[in-house]
Amino acid sequence: MGRFHRTTLVLLLLAVSGVESAQAHGVWNHVHVTGWAIENLEEGDLRDFFQEPEVFRAAVFGAAFCDSGYAQKAGPLAAAANAYSEYSHWEVFVQAFVDWIQKNDPPPFTSLESKKRVAFLMGVAAHGLQDEIFDTLFLPKVDHHDHGNQDTVDPGSDGFLAEAGLIRFVPDEYIPMDVLLTLYAGVEPAVTETVIEESVTILMDVYLKDTLWPSITESLAAEFGPGLPWTMAHFLDPDVPGSIASEVYPTAAYMDAIWKRLHGQYVADQTAVYWFPDVPRRLMSADPALSGSWVTVVYGAGVARSSAVASWVRDDGQVVDFDTDGTRWGANHGRLHRFMPITTLKPGSEYTVTVAPGLDRIDGVVTAKSVDWTFQVDCEVADDPNCPAQEGVQSPVLDGSYVPPPPAKNAAGGCRTGGHPVPVTTLVLWGLLLLFPLFRRYYRVDNSARTQSN
Repeated sequence: MGRFHRTTLVLLLLAVSGVESAQAHGVWNHVHVTGWAIENLEEGDLRDFFQEPEVFRAAVFGAAFCDSGYAQKAGPLAAAANAYSEYSHWEVFVQAFVDWIQKNDPPPFTSLESKKRVAFLMGVAAHGLQDEIFDTLFLPKVDHHDHGNQDTVDPGSDGFLAEAGLIRFVPDEYIPMDVLLTLYAGVEPAVTETVIEESVTILMDVYLKDTLWPSITESLAAEFGPGLPWTMAHFLDPDVPGSIASEVYPTAAYMDAIWKRLHGQYVADQTAVYWFPDVPRRLMSADPALSGSWVTVVYGAGVARSSAVASWVRDDGQVVDFDTDGTRWGANHGRLHRFMPITTLKPGSEYTVTVAPGLDRIDGVVTAKSVDWTFQVDCEVADDPNCPAQEGVQSPVLDGSYVPPPPAKNAAGGCRTGGHPVPVTTLVLWGLLLLFPLFRRYYRVDNSARTQSN
């Protein structure tokens, strides 16, 4: 393909993707992170929910729909279209959608239409979370290593995904129009059915159709790859917080939280659903000047930006000074907080970040318990005995071959979402306590024997 044609296709993409709003990596990446998250769900009701192909496709279309309004770059519909896309990115829209479903079509979701509507919601919500993670955690690394920015990374990342041979999900259009028009009623300028339909048509016809995307994404990789070598090498690196691959598990955890929200089961102590670094992965950097030194907590619902009060302590009791901030885009109810050290950390040491009670969720819940995360800072040299080879590190499966473990457990023997894994020793002790009455009954263990054994 000639230079002129490649550039023309790139401009077509930029016309439908825009960069002045809260969106981040390309639409194809949103579609696939959402699809991968569903494929990597643990066994349970939510995984079963997505087994119907139409329900799955409604979710990945929802992940694309979130940016559809940005397709309108000029003309009388542009302002309203851009407004609905921007609004759709945030937790205020997600919570309004959850409230609508609970009121008008609560679980169990028995009809195909009900299931597709819920799946669409999860796809839109997943897109918004992915933008917060990517823009807040990955783009600073792109700036540091490649001096790149959103203008190049947004379209370039779709090209890199195609070049890696990983585009598998092609969305089918599904728009729950009546619900959307109700939820967009307060958006200005007014959002109409025509605004939504024409925006979706542009996105689908120009960028997501089978006949066009191979040529477009090939063009994007050729245009932006040479200027983004570090980004190309690491955008699928699960060890790098904020990368495309690193978004898969938090997206799955967020979907699980939305499922609980829809069922009225998302309790306060489940507010935190994921952390970076994802233990046993280590914190990438001890240098406070680098984003690799940030610790980030991800939530299953929007949390007020100012409500996170935290502490950071080294394993020897040394207190770390740090700043706290939310998502890059400044939303009041974002889905993450990052804790950024002011002073240099100690490589190889363990630290604990504790978030105090009082997280103020968008659904009106305020947490009453603290939540903490213990992790190790990576060593400066590869053969440092303080940083042995990591065991139990999990990475998402991207080719569709993932076989989930038994419900609610990961390979390390603990729950993936909502806090620390449950140590095997703890489970053994609980088992012994439960069996103790049987031992006493059949072996007549008396008080003196128990005292001696202790």
